[in-house]
Amino acid sequence: MSSKKKSEARKPEMASDLAPDPEDQRASDPFVTAMSGAEEFAGVALQPWNPERKVAAQGMGFLYPHIGEEGFDQLQRVQTYPGMQKDIIIFLWLRTRESLAVVRRALRKPLEAFEVAMRWAETSELIDMDTDAFAQGYALFCQKMEAEQAARCRPNVDASSATGGAGPNV
Repeated sequence: MSSKKKSEARKPEMASDLAPDPEDQRASDPFVTAMSGAEEFAGVALQPWNPERKVAAQGMGFLYPHIGEEGFDQLQRVQTYPGMQKDIIIFLWLRTRESLAVVRRALRKPLEAFEVAMRWAETSELIDMDTDAFAQGYALFCQKMEAEQAARCRPNVDASSATGGAGPNV
């Protein structure tokens, strides 16, 4: 077979064969990627949202879940609350810091850490809420906060009460 015939044999028969698969397009959507459980942001593995990072975040001005009744009402209505963008920036900046030394410095110097986080947010395209980076960050933040809310609301059932037996305080 000539080289011309070999190359013709590999060509798709229809132009639609070249069209991107809608599933491939959906998989490349940053919001969909974040909601799939991928624990990374902009190619950087996310570190655990552990107590040290949570306390550092509070010092840096992190609001959630202390957003008040009006904040929760607004979150239900329009999927955002006053200060949510700041929370997302703090959340992602702390979770992209691999070194606990950086997190501990943020505990000691929260205002300085917030300034560094804001500079990082600018280069990470988190300031403009119409970017793919912000969509991915928003999804990661919402996913983690919803999981924590669900964990806080889960009833604490001990083994004796689950079987109908008397608990220790009866």
